[in-house]
Amino acid sequence: MSKTIRYQQRPSELRDVLWAQGHIDVLSLFRILAWKSAKGLASATTNEPGRIEEVTREVLQRLRSYKDAESPPSDETFWAATHDVLVGPDGKSGLFGLHGLRIPTASAVLSILNPSVWPIIDRWAYAALFDVSPRRASQLIGWFDEYRAYHHKLTALLPKFPDLSIHQLDQFAMNAGMRGEGFPS
Repeated sequence: MSKTIRYQQRPSELRDVLWAQGHIDVLSLFRILAWKSAKGLASATTNEPGRIEEVTREVLQRLRSYKDAESPPSDETFWAATHDVLVGPDGKSGLFGLHGLRIPTASAVLSILNPSVWPIIDRWAYAALFDVSPRRASQLIGWFDEYRAYHHKLTALLPKFPDLSIHQLDQFAMNAGMRGEGFPS
């Protein structure tokens, strides 16, 4: 049996708190970023707390209709909303308007809000799904179009793995990538 590598303890208890308060507070954002990767945490500390709350309030308002979704939508309305909350219409707003957040870390924020809808992109899972080296995956995963392709690939695999959620498939791909394996088709 292959060794399974797991994310550290997921701060899933934040989900209901964040939706109830209508924004992500500073401590919660830092917990999510530390859970995903400590790399973005240092630069995230340079954000003004009021700015974090302002940006994330807009994010939660924009995504409210996906709060209770049980599977990932695939319509253009969903992708327009996801694009706007990640990178904004100008490519520099949305969660990208905050220091320390780019596609991998911002996808972790979305996954906390609803893990049944948004997977967390990382170089290991991307490498396993697209059969590229982790180094090449690191170069690609910072772009919205790659996140969308990653999401589509996982969504297309859901019927083959009916007992798994998109988040569980994402974790499966990450573990395969960390072991240097491809994703079983």
